[in-house]
Amino acid sequence: MVCFSENPYRTIGLTSNSGLRQIQKNLSKLKAYSKLGKTLNFDFDLSYLNLTAIDRSMEIVSKVENRILLDENKLKFSLFWFQDISFFFLFPCGFGLSHLLFLLFLILKHQ
Repeated sequence: MVCFSENPYRTIGLTSNSGLRQIQKNLSKLKAYSKLGKTLNFDFDLSYLNLTAIDRSMEIVSKVENRILLDENKLKFSLFWFQDISFFFLFPCGFGLSHLLFLLFLILKHQ
């Protein structure tokens, strides 16, 4: 359960497939808030799961930054965290663009 409750993606409040720009943005926010002694809440705090409390102190944020910016660690920690999956990832690669556009047309037509 430690891989889930102490996951760096949970600490920075992002999904595991977030881009580097978003990771840097949230790390900067966390550093600024911790310098002021304030706490910051994100959607992925998951307080309802009774996980350990999230420590977002300056030293923890520095450790998280070092852990999450390495590609090997990104892969390891992403296995135990949520991803933001869009509609188009659900289709196999063999679908052509015309198939996807047709499906999108059908979806929009029925809304």
